[in-house]
Amino acid sequence: MTQKHISHLKSNQVDTDGNPIAPQPEDILYGELALNYADGVETLYTKNDNDEIVSFSNSEYVESVSEHSVLITYDELKTLRDAGTLVAGRFYRITDYEFTTVQEDTSSAGHVFDVIVRADSTSVLNENAFATWHEGDTYFADAHLNAWELKYCLDNDTSRFAWAGSTNGRGIIFRLKDEWGNDCPYDFKNCLYTLDSEDYYTFDCYTDSTHSDHSLNGAYCYGNVMGEYVSSKKRTLNANVFKNTSKAEYCYANTFGVGCYSNTFSGGCHSNTFGVGCYSNTFSGGCHSNTFGVGCYSNTFGVGFIYHTFGNSCHSNTFGNYCDSNTFGNSCHANTFGSFCSSNTFGNHCDSNTFGNSCSSNTFGENVRGTKTAINYVKNCRIDNGVFYINLTCEDTTESGKNYLQNVQIVKGVSGTSSTPLKVVIPDRNLSYETKVARNSSGDLKIYCEADLIN
Repeated sequence: MTQKHISHLKSNQVDTDGNPIAPQPEDILYGELALNYADGVETLYTKNDNDEIVSFSNSEYVESVSEHSVLITYDELKTLRDAGTLVAGRFYRITDYEFTTVQEDTSSAGHVFDVIVRADSTSVLNENAFATWHEGDTYFADAHLNAWELKYCLDNDTSRFAWAGSTNGRGIIFRLKDEWGNDCPYDFKNCLYTLDSEDYYTFDCYTDSTHSDHSLNGAYCYGNVMGEYVSSKKRTLNANVFKNTSKAEYCYANTFGVGCYSNTFSGGCHSNTFGVGCYSNTFSGGCHSNTFGVGCYSNTFGVGFIYHTFGNSCHSNTFGNYCDSNTFGNSCHANTFGSFCSSNTFGNHCDSNTFGNSCSSNTFGENVRGTKTAINYVKNCRIDNGVFYINLTCEDTTESGKNYLQNVQIVKGVSGTSSTPLKVVIPDRNLSYETKVARNSSGDLKIYCEADLIN
């Protein structure tokens, strides 16, 4: 098909019920474009040399648009827009777009592509935009830019975007979704974050002392979606970074709520879901399939931390390596878990707990504070509401295989203070019966088997 020129963009054709329909040959002239919207899909219609209507959709649509759009520089387009001399319906291809940033600890990788925008009127550009290759570029040679989805603002609006530069900006991409479904509220193909004196892509792959964009590899990096981060009423670059140390490491299907920022992931993190306002979390390699509630922040997760569910407002926790399959209640924070902790269930508002290595299968009630265990292999223990600031130990300090301290319940009223935690010493390990820890009516601490009190 040969196109002579594009005179203008025809408006949508609709039937008597208002449903979009394809234009007929008599509805469109050779060299014109008609654009219809149906079910959220934009479809381009034009007439070929045989007087036949042909259509394009998705990437084909963008490819056709790029062929017929007006080549223009950023400054030239801004001049037309400001003067109100755009042609409504016409596509303009910005040939000198480049990501720029003035936000602290961010910089540009300088990889160029062209941005295509459409004029809605003589003075308004639609912010739904497209990407296409820049002439002479080889960096995106294997990328499918026609499938990208952009939101683009022509203005370098410093009141709207924290990274906007008022002097050297080329407009702001405030959403980019690539062909692999990676979707971020900025140009993540170019934005670099400076961490520990090194510059990282959002989806970084650090091999052979070189940083590269892992999102160019759709086999291993796809389906990651980040909500926007607003600080001081401005959209702000969020500093969420995936650090992959191998091209074969996975980071995919992560979902970040609005206001998630400054999270750092080592290789192997995938299938996580983060609520609104999760920030400043650090994940080591192998973290995946976690679900985080609203307001989880400042947590440090060890290697192999998998299959967890966190309630809202969990923060300031430190988790040892290989902790897995835990469920945490709301407002758990400042806990420290040793290696190999697994299958624990925590009630709401548990905080400031410290567990030894290989503690597992513990169940805590609500409002537990300051609890510590000084022994390994704890399981099937329960701490009731109102218990706080205790240090759980055992007279038997030997460790033979997995000789658990188990079946211990600490009831309401047993507590110490933040400055003087209460030391609770259990005589035996590996209890086959339930042992209770309680205070009697005189306030004395008692450790007993309830069934022994029954005649």
